[in-house]
Amino acid sequence: MTDAIRAVLRRSLRTSYRDLIQRLTRKLGSPDLAQEALHETWLRLERPGALSDVANPEAYLYRSALNAATNIRVSEGRRLNAMEIEVALDIPDEAPGPDVIAEGRADFTRLERALADLPERQRAVLCASLLETISYEALAARHGVTVRTIHSDIRHAVEHCADRLGVETIFTFDRRRLSRK
Repeated sequence: MTDAIRAVLRRSLRTSYRDLIQRLTRKLGSPDLAQEALHETWLRLERPGALSDVANPEAYLYRSALNAATNIRVSEGRRLNAMEIEVALDIPDEAPGPDVIAEGRADFTRLERALADLPERQRAVLCASLLETISYEALAARHGVTVRTIHSDIRHAVEHCADRLGVETIFTFDRRRLSRK
């Protein structure tokens, strides 16, 4: 019985194909979606499984195509379209390139050499002041010198490192604290 129903539905689909396409296009608003839904309906007819009696084959095919169109829309809603894929792949890579990495490593090596050339107290005071953010007063007490000496040590250390790196000093100095311009 199922084979007979399938044969009737296939025949009905072939004979009323143009009418079904027109009706589906009006309903769905897209001739492409109408054709794809009707094609999917044809493929469903070819799948094995039991079919119940169909009173109106054309109405059955129309309803099946509408259901297929709904499934297609849901499926496409889960996928990215070509423009969305293009936008997703066009994310700029903000990681530094090999040239920037190499230049940074070279700068760091030059800075290490410049720091190594400093007298011990200047190096210790500069590193503690910048990296540990210790106050000038605490540094002066730690090294047994005046705050003015700490200020002078830091100024000389910064100028020495800037000179070795080939950059202008980016710091301004006041009596109490080293600060950025």
